[in-house]
Amino acid sequence: MTQLFGGADDFCPTTTPAAPAAPGPAPAPQTQVVSEPVTITITTSDLLELIPSSPQILMDRGPFGLKNTHTNFYASHHEPQTITQTMFDQEVTITATPVEYRWDYGDGNTLVTELPGYPVDIFNTETDTSHQFSEPGVHTVELTTIFEGTFQVDGGEVQEVSAPVTQQADPIEIRIFSAVTRNVDQTCLENADAWGCHAPAE
Repeated sequence: MTQLFGGADDFCPTTTPAAPAAPGPAPAPQTQVVSEPVTITITTSDLLELIPSSPQILMDRGPFGLKNTHTNFYASHHEPQTITQTMFDQEVTITATPVEYRWDYGDGNTLVTELPGYPVDIFNTETDTSHQFSEPGVHTVELTTIFEGTFQVDGGEVQEVSAPVTQQADPIEIRIFSAVTRNVDQTCLENADAWGCHAPAE
């Protein structure tokens, strides 16, 4: 007969070691987005498109004049013109300044000046941009204005546009008459059909 000593607590159970855990996925690499500043450059074509008002030809008592008298022409919108626009989330201020005026009076005479001219109240007053036509007839007057441009980005340094731009005004036609003097006994108010009360026929 075989006798067993001790109970179940006298035996040491054998523990099976746990299997090593499988390695987890490697952490994803971190991507850092770096925003590069956008460089804004205003070109001559940009400047030409952005000029709000083109200078036009104005004249005193037009569109008529007298032979050998001073017919006064001058340019409108002659002050610097500034606009502000948002480009690529940046505020861009552009200034176009007229620096030269090129007149063609249509009779073979031209004038280049930095002055836009100005109106005068008295007939036959010589100005910086007036002209004397030596022959009667119809003449087409033309004006070309030269602009230089600058711009600022977000109020920063003033930069120059690479080259000047030109704008052409709408041409105008002016009729030059010859003055003829005669003695009359009635004014045009007294007799609207009196001599000299009508413009000469074309």
